[in-house]
Amino acid sequence: MENNYSDELVEWIESQPELDYLRVYANRTLCSYYTEEKSPRERIIVNSRKNLSLGDNSFLDNFKETFWVPGPKLRGNQFSTKELDNSLTTTAKVMSVSTLWDFFCTLPILFYAVGSAKLLAGPFTFIIGYLILWASNLTGENATNRTKGHSGKAKASLLAFIILSLAKTAVSGVGLDMILSKDQIINNFADELIESKSIGEESLINDLRTPLAEPAIKRELDLVTAECNSLIKQMSNLNTDKRSTRKIYEQLNEQARGNSNSPCNKQLELSKRLSNEQARINSIERTNKDKSSKRLNDRQELPPIDFLWKYYNNEYTTYFKGLPSGSRLFNKNSGNVIAENDTNISTVDWRDGRKSEAVSQASKQFFNKLGNGEIASLGLSLFGFIISVVLSSTAAILLYSTGKVKEVKASFTSSLSSKSNKIMAMYQKSADQYEVD
Repeated sequence: MENNYSDELVEWIESQPELDYLRVYANRTLCSYYTEEKSPRERIIVNSRKNLSLGDNSFLDNFKETFWVPGPKLRGNQFSTKELDNSLTTTAKVMSVSTLWDFFCTLPILFYAVGSAKLLAGPFTFIIGYLILWASNLTGENATNRTKGHSGKAKASLLAFIILSLAKTAVSGVGLDMILSKDQIINNFADELIESKSIGEESLINDLRTPLAEPAIKRELDLVTAECNSLIKQMSNLNTDKRSTRKIYEQLNEQARGNSNSPCNKQLELSKRLSNEQARINSIERTNKDKSSKRLNDRQELPPIDFLWKYYNNEYTTYFKGLPSGSRLFNKNSGNVIAENDTNISTVDWRDGRKSEAVSQASKQFFNKLGNGEIASLGLSLFGFIISVVLSSTAAILLYSTGKVKEVKASFTSSLSSKSNKIMAMYQKSADQYEVD
């Protein structure tokens, strides 16, 4: 066989990724035979290479490749070089890191979305997240085949990759915020609930500080006092030195103090009752004033979730479960403690039926802070959001530019098959000629 044919054949085999099995078979040969050597020891050399498989992937390998996409998956099978595969591996790594980063950032949101599944929430979260990741990587793989007849599919795949990446990027910071700032999100939402009742809260404070109405008994006392005073005044105007007036005096005195229902006697009784009632009212007013002062002080000093738990327990139990740190729940009737958290660690969390509220609040608060320029309060959440933006945009640009590379286009085209067949035909012809000679 002519040397130029053999050299071209070897070069061609090295450039054909689908001919990996030839190299595998070559590595599996038990010995090498060198016809030009005269000594048997040098002519036949036993190979010590390990037995290699044909490169078929196992299930775990295939599963791994959905997370970490190999570079060759971004090209076709008609052409390849080591330099091309190295370049494609770089693009595939960026794409895989981008989708994996978004996968982990969005897990908290997915977990809360399926929170009603309870024990199955974890597996469901992973499955949904994995399917989204797999779909993103699959669209990325299909975005590089821009050969004739496949350009539209590649553009659609790239567009799908970008849309999926944008959707995940939009909530990546929110997902991190739900992990890193859960207590802050809960407190902000609790503060909103309290503020929604601000009118009622202000009215309640005013009611507590408003003096109570006078006892109803005071009006009755005023009437009997006026009647008693009138009789006493009449008696004081009489001249008791005269017998006729003394009789009138006795009649008036009998009318004023004759029995328990007499005005003056009743006045004494009602005065004592009013004094006791006024003391009770004063005590209530002092208690109400203390309550209002305590409530105002708690509103300023307590975390919103503690204030909500203490003063709006119905709203608290609607959205949350667990207890703030150092809290006790008393039975209103017996006064006994029915729930207690005497530690410094809060056990407050969203109720299962309110997990969607958690996602909504986290999203609203994150983008409100972002829009208002409250960068410092976002911390690592903003850092994760920026990383997602950079990775997603870089991956999209690399996938787009990869589809423009002529070697990648060549790897998808079937026109190289004719050249492959021509080379094989020449090799076969040369081999046949060599045998005849």
